[in-house]
Amino acid sequence: MPSPAPPSDRAEAGLLVSSSSPETSSSPLPSTHRKTVLTWENVSYTVGTAEASNEHTLLRHVSGYVRSGEMLAVLGPSGAGKTTLLDILAQRKTSKMGRRSGEICVNGAPIDPIRFRRESGYVQQDDLTHSYVTVEEAVRFSATLRTPPTVSPDELDERVTRVLKQLGIYNVRHRCIGSALVRGVSGGERKRCAVAAEMVTSPAILFLDEPTTGLDTFTAMHLLLLLRSLAQTGVAVIFSIHQPRSRIYEVFDRVLLLNSVGEVAFFGPAAQALSFFVEIGLPCTYPSNPADYLLDAVSTPPADEEQWPLRDSEVAVAEHHSNSGGTQHLSPPVAPGEKGRWANVVSSSPTQGRDIAAAFASLRLPGVLQQIRELQCEFRVVVPPRISSATVENEKAGAYFRGWGTQVRCIALRYLRNRRRDPVATYVSISSAIIFAFLTGTIYYQVGTTQDSIRSRMGVLFFIMMISTFSSLGSLEMFLVDRAIYAREHRSGMYSTSAYYVGKVIQDVPVGIAVNAAFVVIVYFLVGLQLSLIKFLVFYGVCSLVMLNGYALCLLMSNVSTNYATANIITSLLLVLYLLPTGGMLVSLNSIPFVWRWIKYVSFVRYAFSTLVASEFDGLTLVCDTNSSALTPCITSGTAYTESQGMYPRDIVPHTLFVVCSMFVYLLLGYFALRCWRSAEGK
Repeated sequence: MPSPAPPSDRAEAGLLVSSSSPETSSSPLPSTHRKTVLTWENVSYTVGTAEASNEHTLLRHVSGYVRSGEMLAVLGPSGAGKTTLLDILAQRKTSKMGRRSGEICVNGAPIDPIRFRRESGYVQQDDLTHSYVTVEEAVRFSATLRTPPTVSPDELDERVTRVLKQLGIYNVRHRCIGSALVRGVSGGERKRCAVAAEMVTSPAILFLDEPTTGLDTFTAMHLLLLLRSLAQTGVAVIFSIHQPRSRIYEVFDRVLLLNSVGEVAFFGPAAQALSFFVEIGLPCTYPSNPADYLLDAVSTPPADEEQWPLRDSEVAVAEHHSNSGGTQHLSPPVAPGEKGRWANVVSSSPTQGRDIAAAFASLRLPGVLQQIRELQCEFRVVVPPRISSATVENEKAGAYFRGWGTQVRCIALRYLRNRRRDPVATYVSISSAIIFAFLTGTIYYQVGTTQDSIRSRMGVLFFIMMISTFSSLGSLEMFLVDRAIYAREHRSGMYSTSAYYVGKVIQDVPVGIAVNAAFVVIVYFLVGLQLSLIKFLVFYGVCSLVMLNGYALCLLMSNVSTNYATANIITSLLLVLYLLPTGGMLVSLNSIPFVWRWIKYVSFVRYAFSTLVASEFDGLTLVCDTNSSALTPCITSGTAYTESQGMYPRDIVPHTLFVVCSMFVYLLLGYFALRCWRSAEGK
């Protein structure tokens, strides 16, 4: 593994990638040939309200910048607001989630959120993706939906192949990504796949939320060196990281250190962090891991105040250490009096983290703000707005690069591939349908036309309704996983909410209908229901509609629930309630208390069951059996029996239409619930 260049050599020199910079053969990645600076001043973020007594400030007056060719590491203890800061800078926090103040600019101009999401990439801490999608398919999906239509298929293929090779995952491009339960690529390859999905769009700025989490030391170092090579091509890389090792710390160009309450404790070249801490009175014998020292300093109060005097020798050593690699001081030199004043404050403070932030605000922040203004002026003049004709056309068309139809097609095809390779979705669902069909068919085998068959026919039709109703309940957990993937990809500007919803539904519905066909064919002929094509089609159609109603209800509940347990309980309760008013099978409709009587008017199961019974018994001739245990008098007409139960053949069409309308109502409610959830969560 090549050793990274010393951070002091990179701190200030040669990081602004000029458009005339030659692309050298030694660079592992081709230069992106553009200059970008992202600046933020006095960014604060608060959630909750003072009126509700739940107001909480996550970030307090955070300022900093990152330029093309630089790696900025955001450090801080747990809960310091590292991820929140990345989300705000990447324009992924909305006003509905909290109140933000401060100014964020790109090249000196205020950010356009929609355009900025196109120009940047964001790698989440959790690599949420479909388990059975291959590495190449995941990258190609991102490339297809996040590049303009002017990019030809050949150019798209070349771009995907180049990125896979650059990130070292070309050899595993045909392997499934996998998950905690599905064997796939390694953790490092999975993380690189997530980076590739962002880099294939050639972003100017790349955000990563704790990219080394869950990786071993070697893999984490390899990933950071990879990010280092990406930065050398002109990409501005900003990421949060938790307790990096010393070798990883050496890769950083700059560090933004947050204390426990979201204040800036240090911002500047990574090599200057220790010298600043010594300047304000904190002891430092230059530990083997500077990151541990920095995090300990802003996380915990001093254990022994007597051990915190300012030592001039340490200041001298620190200044020599920070300057040894040629690093230039960006901040104005601090007067000895100022050093001494803050040394006395910090060295005796029980709230060390906040006092360090106050010292930084007094000693270094004015210099940082001055640099921000200079960079904004420099990049505003040197770098014109980067708007191509394709971008202009796309911005006029909407917020997405590709049209709605392309979005739906890509989403549906990805779901289809994932389902086809998933043994649970492919084989278990079909096997369970066949097993239930044989169980039902053998228990109610050839019910016949005797008086006893009346009860058996009613029972088997109710049992079939129950199986069809609950058949989609097992998909609830998968719906919630898909929702998390949707949130990530939608925020990246890949597709609209409606395209995702339609793409998912049009793929799920045919598969569900096909699986239901296996169940219906087996059970219909084993039970010995009437041999009529029309009656069979009615039976199959109604069972499929019941299954789709259950599917749509599960989709709705997954979008209004925060977790699987809640969604499962609410959905199961509703389905059980819908089963109650099924033509008197479980309870007489007239005996239902008034407070629960509304159920019979909204229960799609009741109308579907009435349709099945009326269709099956219509035209059925029953025989009288002297040995029958059924009640007298003998019933010879199936139609007469169903009419005595309040189920009429004339109601088959309107009841079927009600079930169809019920399905569409649940689907529409599910769509609007997804939009409301996205808005509430700021997705």
